[in-house]
Amino acid sequence: MRQPIVVVCLFVASSAMWCNGEGQRPSISGQWEGAVQIPVYELRVVIDLAQTDHKWIGSLTAPQFGVKGAPLTDVAIHESEVGFGLKGAATFKGRVETEGVLKGEYTQGGNTAPFLLKRLGEAHVELPEPSTPVSKEVQGEWKGAFQLLNSKINVILKLPGDGTPTAPAGELLVIDWGNAKIPVTLWKQDGNSIFALLGDSGMSYEGTFHKDSTEIAGTLRISFLELPLSLHPDTTATSAPARPAAHPDTK
Repeated sequence: MRQPIVVVCLFVASSAMWCNGEGQRPSISGQWEGAVQIPVYELRVVIDLAQTDHKWIGSLTAPQFGVKGAPLTDVAIHESEVGFGLKGAATFKGRVETEGVLKGEYTQGGNTAPFLLKRLGEAHVELPEPSTPVSKEVQGEWKGAFQLLNSKINVILKLPGDGTPTAPAGELLVIDWGNAKIPVTLWKQDGNSIFALLGDSGMSYEGTFHKDSTEIAGTLRISFLELPLSLHPDTTATSAPARPAAHPDTK
């Protein structure tokens, strides 16, 4: 008569051990903060990962580039292994450790760098910011050039006024990069202050519109580079012939 009791006790004990083991499994859902250790530069990021209806979603915030709530793509979770990316830009692959640390490798444009993130708490997946309208004063085409190493890179910023909060209109035409077209994915304008997020790789332009001189003076950011760029109305509204120039990956 004692044998069934022993069997039940063993079952309860093994169940408790299994539950404890599950409880020790590191939580992947949550908010993670840390940095990618790019050579001579530290890219600070906040990653939010959450599971809804058996599907993983997430967002990335990179304050240094004005990126907030960029949606993650290809989120793949298998036990402690984590992988996700940014559309057309970069990928993160790593492993969650028991102490709430996510370590792995960041890859962009064929280059890799280690990253380390620590779990802060519950996830707060950011939704993409809505864009503001392009004011009539800055609608049109603006031309300028920035210096990259020994090359002068000519650009035209096209700003039509028919965009929407979720789909801003406009693009940056980089003439000396084979007339590459980089779409405006976020447009923010507060009075004479403007901010444009370009493409999906964190490239951005921030400046001030000077009505008296009809100029937008600002800074173009490409990865960790900050490049002065002043823009003036393009009276010709035509593109110069493309000529080759070395440039970083912007896709």
